[in-house]
Amino acid sequence: MVGKLKESYPNLRRIYIRAEYRHISDDYEKYLLQTCDETYYSERAIGSVKAVYIERNCDMIDQSDFCVVYYKEDYAPPKRKSSRHDLFDYQPKSGTKTAYEYAKRKKKHIINIVKQ
Repeated sequence: MVGKLKESYPNLRRIYIRAEYRHISDDYEKYLLQTCDETYYSERAIGSVKAVYIERNCDMIDQSDFCVVYYKEDYAPPKRKSSRHDLFDYQPKSGTKTAYEYAKRKKKHIINIVKQ
């Protein structure tokens, strides 16, 4: 979808922000740059452990003027157990919902392609 948007908005840049692999090989960077204009490692990801993708997404949103998302308000990830010994399921948070709400709080221009 971003590639399609670039046809109408040539100044749009697609940047792959890595949540893993602080240092990458030249070959891997070339591979990423086949579909992206730039790649870098998110410093916010350092020490984030389980929240690494949330921190990476926040970094991505902070660095963006526009956010292109595929977000369905009625979607919720499947319920799951914390461990196989738990008696009750819990409802995990949707990472997309978390990013979407963060972008709204930051007053970013959001393009939700579900509504397109």
